Amino acid sequence: MEENKISILATKLLAPEQLARAAAVGIRIDCLPFIQTVAVAPEVLLDSIGPLTLQEKMVVFTSARAVKAVAAALGQVSPSWTIACLEGATLQAVQQQLAGMPLLETAPDAGILALKLVRRDHLHEVVFCCGDLSLPVLRQTLESGGVRVHEVVAYRTSLTPVRVTSPYDGILFFSPSAVESYFSLNPAPPANTVFFTIGRTTAAALSAYPNSLRVAASPHPGAVINEVIHYFNPALDRSKLL
Repeated sequence: MEENKISILATKLLAPEQLARAAAVGIRIDCLPFIQTVAVAPEVLLDSIGPLTLQEKMVVFTSARAVKAVAAALGQVSPSWTIACLEGATLQAVQQQLAGMPLLETAPDAGILALKLVRRDHLHEVVFCCGDLSLPVLRQTLESGGVRVHEVVAYRTSLTPVRVTSPYDGILFFSPSAVESYFSLNPAPPANTVFFTIGRTTAAALSAYPNSLRVAASPHPGAVINEVIHYFNPALDRSKLL
């Protein structure tokens, strides 16, 4: 195995195969979770979404965590919902957990998804299943376009900041909450530390810092790893990255 010459900090736990892919090309990734998420108890969440299961609704997801929490609450209930969601891990969760529901819209980030929904004819209301710390971009864009938003909190997020004492060549961020958590306890890293993010919403949370910023091609942790590998190994054929 090639010696690991590049050191990266991931602000969430990553799958062993993702770490192995990076290590194979000389990149060591240390994982330190900067947030913790806990799903709302299924019986509590069902109290919120139960009346909605009897109605035809457009339900919006921007996180796989919310999809899994709602699926657990629904159990064997199969409502007449249609789905709109982010691409990447959220889409995969929808396909696995809510496979019987029609998927009408997908997008790489919440802002684009909201704009696509606003442009749909005869859409006046959506149900947005989200976390308690979700950013307002989707709701604000929809409401400014005349679409009412019924928010249902499916999981709760707590910040778990960790003091970082070692320098890193890059830092991976997967949510605005992780950005907030990291900088609540750590100063800005050196300017030559590269930031890698899972999407534009998370990238926007880093706009105050001068560091180079790379956004993954799709909102999936594997795509963030691909971006890291390609950035530090530009000679590699990007099309061959998993």
